[in-house]
Amino acid sequence: MIPFQTSILACLITFSSISVFASGSGSFGYGRQEPVQRITDPAYEYGKALFKGRNKKYKKVKFCTVSEEAESGVTKIKGKTMKPFRKSTYQKVASTLRNCAQPDQAAHQLLTNDDLFALVYYIDKRYRLKLK
Repeated sequence: MIPFQTSILACLITFSSISVFASGSGSFGYGRQEPVQRITDPAYEYGKALFKGRNKKYKKVKFCTVSEEAESGVTKIKGKTMKPFRKSTYQKVASTLRNCAQPDQAAHQLLTNDDLFALVYYIDKRYRLKLK
C-alpha cells in the first residue's frame, strides 16, 4: 500500500469508530429521552369517571339524553345523539341528561352542581360539542 492510501484508510477507520460512539447507542446517555409527563385535566378525568360509572357515589348510574325518536324517551350518549347540541350551552345539555334506568329522573336531581358540571364538561370535550 501507498502511504497516502494508508492514511486515508486510517482516517476512515477512526471516523467510523468515532461515529459509533457519538450515535447515542453508547453508555454516554446521548440521545436518551426523558419520559414525557402527560398533563391531565382533573375536571375531565372526574367527569369521565362519573360517565363511566367509576365513581363510588354514583356507581350504578348510567346517563342518557332525552330523545323523541326512542320509545323509552331516552337514548345512549353517542356522537350522533349529541350532534344537535353542537355550539349550544352547558345549561341546555345539562337539562337533557337523564338516568337511563329511570328516565323521569334528571341528572341535575341526582348529581351536585359540581358533579354535573364535570359530567357536562367531559361530554363537551369527548364529543367536541364546543359548548358555551
